[in-house]
Amino acid sequence: MLTEIRWHSRAGQGAITAANALAHLAIQTGKKGQSFPEFGAEKRGAPVKVFNRIGEHKIEITTEIEHPDIVILLDTTLVNHEISYDDVLEGLKTDGILIINTEQKDTKFNQLFSGKIYHIAASKIALEKLQRDLPNVPMLAALLQVSKLLEYKTTEQELEKLLLESFPTPIVAANMQAFKDAYAKVQQAQ
Repeated sequence: MLTEIRWHSRAGQGAITAANALAHLAIQTGKKGQSFPEFGAEKRGAPVKVFNRIGEHKIEITTEIEHPDIVILLDTTLVNHEISYDDVLEGLKTDGILIINTEQKDTKFNQLFSGKIYHIAASKIALEKLQRDLPNVPMLAALLQVSKLLEYKTTEQELEKLLLESFPTPIVAANMQAFKDAYAKVQQAQ
C-alpha cells in the first residue's frame, strides 16, 4: 500500500524538514519513503507545499501528488489569504484525513470535508516547548498518531537520532517533548 501526503505551510515553519524526516523515518524502519517540496519565491512566510509518499515497495512515481490520502495544514492563516479552502482540500480522497494546526474543534473544513478531520494545537505546543512557533515536529507527531504509518516507539527513537545529527541536545530534548505532547493531544474533530 502507498500512502500519499500533502503538507501546506509557510516557508520557515519546517514542513520541508518534517516531510524529509518522515521519509527518513520510513526508510529507517524498513519502509520506502519519498519527500519533495513545491514552492515559489524562496522567502520566509511564502506558501509552501511539500509531498510525501510512504509505502512497502519501491516508489517509482516522482510527480506531484494529485489525490492525497492525508493533507496537513500547518498554518490556518494561509487560508483565505494565499490559498483557499478548496486548495487545501484539492484532490483529498473522500475517506482521507485532514490534520489542522488549530485549537478549534469546529472549522469551516467540517462543513466542506466529510472525511476524518483532526486538530492539534501544534503552534501552542511549539511555543511552550521551543519558545518558537515552529509547528513541524508536533504536526509530524499528529500525523504519525492518526495515520499509524510507522510504529511509535521505533519512530521516536529514530527521530531523536536524526535530530541529534543537526541540533544541540537541549533543542533536541525540547523537540522530543513537543513530539510526545502532540502525539498524546491530537484529537478528532468529527
